Amino acid sequence: MTPLPSFQEVTRPLCERLGMAPLDESRRSIAFAIDEGLTIGLLGYQEGFLVAIAEIAAPVDPGDPQRLLPLLAANQFTAEHPALIGTVEPESGRFSLWTRLRVTELDEPTLMALFDRVLAAATSVRDWLQEPLMSGPALPGAELRA
Repeated sequence: MTPLPSFQEVTRPLCERLGMAPLDESRRSIAFAIDEGLTIGLLGYQEGFLVAIAEIAAPVDPGDPQRLLPLLAANQFTAEHPALIGTVEPESGRFSLWTRLRVTELDEPTLMALFDRVLAAATSVRDWLQEPLMSGPALPGAELRA
């Protein structure tokens, strides 16, 4: 049986692409500050898996249906493999978008495509959260009743 590639081996091409030095063997995570409103982390704590997580600094008010319902209803993050899962932390309103993939599925092109996909989706959500709200129902044809 072939040994699983290490976190360092899997992430090396992305570090090179971004001009970073290779990670030492003790590292199991890396964070990329894209800008002040978006960070993408890669985690290698689960044996055999790489977790990618994007955290958006702008909070989502869980009591605001004009923001929350469209965000949850979009659900287009799951149309590709691996699925991107969006979550809102109830206390802070922090939105995260994450996915997990077996390291055996991660060659260099797949890693680059995964990173670019997470970055594009998270950037899109971040930009949408910064747009002003329109008046009217959160979803076309939907009404919220008390």
